[in-house]
Amino acid sequence: MALVSAKNISVMSVLAASLFTTGAFADASPSTTDINITAKVVDATCTAGWDTSGVSLDLGSVSTSSLAAKGDIGASKPLTLTLTGCTGMTKVHLSATGNKDSDDSTAFSNSGTAKGVAVQLFGGEGQSTQLLPQDSTQTADYTIKDGNATLALLAKLERTTDASDEKAFAAGTVVSKATLNLTYE
Repeated sequence: MALVSAKNISVMSVLAASLFTTGAFADASPSTTDINITAKVVDATCTAGWDTSGVSLDLGSVSTSSLAAKGDIGASKPLTLTLTGCTGMTKVHLSATGNKDSDDSTAFSNSGTAKGVAVQLFGGEGQSTQLLPQDSTQTADYTIKDGNATLALLAKLERTTDASDEKAFAAGTVVSKATLNLTYE
């Protein structure tokens, strides 16, 4: 038979004691936890071809006769934004947020003096994706090639009220705001 040293007896006593005490506190809440934190570090995003004051687009003067019925488009105008110096990315996804029009929830509201009109905003390939004021999951997608991307957009001035409701339609100014949000892939 092998001799058991005092050191081994002490270790066995500690192990035995820990088995008994672990069972006694098995229902207690844990006093520690792990937090798993993830991130992606990229060299840089793209450099915007516009400054922080924003971008303005003038749709010009539009005759009320060109907006005779609900859904009529009185003016449309393209807008091109550029991104340069994009590294480590192949796509940019653009969404828009803003106040929706009370008569057409797919259009950005007008805070000017004209009544019964709102602005629609389109982007992506052929400007075929409508950017919705209250749906940031609806994105217009653009390819980043050689570190650059051209974001082609199209703004449209739309009549949003029925022709039978002439009190809800009036000439005046159009002021509309859309905040563009960019995410990279």
